[in-house]
Amino acid sequence: TIMQTGRITIGSKKIIFDKIILPEGYTRCEYLESTGTQYIDTGIYLSLDSGWEIDANISFVEKSMPLGCDSKLEDNRLGFAMFTWENSRVCSDIIDNVTRAVPSWLNSLNERHLYKHDKNNSYLDNELVKSEIVTEKSITSFSIKIFKNINASFIRGSKCKIYYAKLFDNESNMIWNGIPCLDNNNKPCMYDTVTGQTFYNQGTGEFIVGPIVE
Repeated sequence: TIMQTGRITIGSKKIIFDKIILPEGYTRCEYLESTGTQYIDTGIYLSLDSGWEIDANISFVEKSMPLGCDSKLEDNRLGFAMFTWENSRVCSDIIDNVTRAVPSWLNSLNERHLYKHDKNNSYLDNELVKSEIVTEKSITSFSIKIFKNINASFIRGSKCKIYYAKLFDNESNMIWNGIPCLDNNNKPCMYDTVTGQTFYNQGTGEFIVGPIVE
């Protein structure tokens, strides 16, 4: 079981191993890069006290969202958004109707870093950089997207390289782990090691593929 899935359950304890095991014929690549019109829909709806994590190199694009979901009513939204506010650039961790600017995220752009949200906290490279109590625990109105948010009113595309993306439930269990790779037809995709499913570009154009990981 470990060799096939990279995880095993013993009693009530689920153990997930670091080794990434891809389907036969798949090739792992260092990252997928979006030019702003490509995105992946995880199909997962998170509660607003859940968590997410991306290893990424992000360029600032106004009204973009490297990871998350939004809604036209600005509620039930969660993720990492970028926008211009009062002539200033802002990188924000958003939860429901709470928008909290994270200055260290803004200062980290155009370099590879680890961005993370866990319940009430925002992190950069595993260092706590922002904390704000949010009591809302409802479910997001839209499913979580990677590289881009899209719904009835907003299209927020991000220009970035993503090395991996993870989603966590409200008990900090990893429920989605997207690994950039090429499938057995050399088509760029993300393979989720948790569900064993492959996720492809839902936008236009095609991802740029990073170097092959040996």
